[in-house]
Amino acid sequence: MGAEYDYVIIGGGTAGLTLAARLSEEPEYSVAVIEAGNFYQIDMPLLLSTPMSGGSFTGTSPSDIHPSIDWGLVTSPQGGANQRQLHYASGKCLGGSSARNSMIYQRPDKGSLQTWAGMVGDKSFTYDRFLPYYQKSCTFSGPIPQPNASVHGGSDAPGPKGGPLHLTYPLDPRPFSTHLGSAFSEMGIPNAADFSSGELKGSQFCLLTLDPNTAVRCSSQAAFLETCQARPNLKVFRKTAVQKIVFDSDKRAVGVDID
Repeated sequence: MGAEYDYVIIGGGTAGLTLAARLSEEPEYSVAVIEAGNFYQIDMPLLLSTPMSGGSFTGTSPSDIHPSIDWGLVTSPQGGANQRQLHYASGKCLGGSSARNSMIYQRPDKGSLQTWAGMVGDKSFTYDRFLPYYQKSCTFSGPIPQPNASVHGGSDAPGPKGGPLHLTYPLDPRPFSTHLGSAFSEMGIPNAADFSSGELKGSQFCLLTLDPNTAVRCSSQAAFLETCQARPNLKVFRKTAVQKIVFDSDKRAVGVDID
């Protein structure tokens, strides 16, 4: 189509839409997002927006694929799975796999990020450097304060309110989960305050990327694209597949071919 942009983002998934929102904050930059899928609210509105249906079409069977929202990736026969071929669910829609997953939210542990920083020789990758950006991105709502609530959040580590990504604890925890926590304690696995403070040891009711006001999924599309899609310097191409990245003689990416 011959259009030119300062930034072209291939894939409007978990990372792609977050980048698009951030880059388009600068009005002098033009940003394009190219996504092979569509809005999941159009193709699968109830199944993907409703928490109870978060696992729909994500099973390991190659027949458990919905082509309008899934890339249809299937493994080769796996020896450890009795030579079965397994469906590898991956989101083909705006929001990517953040529109397909179980909405569980946690951050890496401090040791993993420290290892990463050491491998590349850059302290920017340490947990303490990452934390302000994690916190900037989200709005955290604590457990519902009702008499019989069994979800106990032990920390405000997710961060202050203000970011577009909603985080909260399960709104309708199953009784089994409470009993499971007691079982873990009996096994010597302690209850963790949270999984957002750089430690992933213990058991916890995990945070969910869920809007507590509407009880619907908060994907990267709902969190980030909805806040910026009206910007005149941002263009989103839906149902458009990138066929090739074009490089110049200096091996610098200068464009994309699309279908």
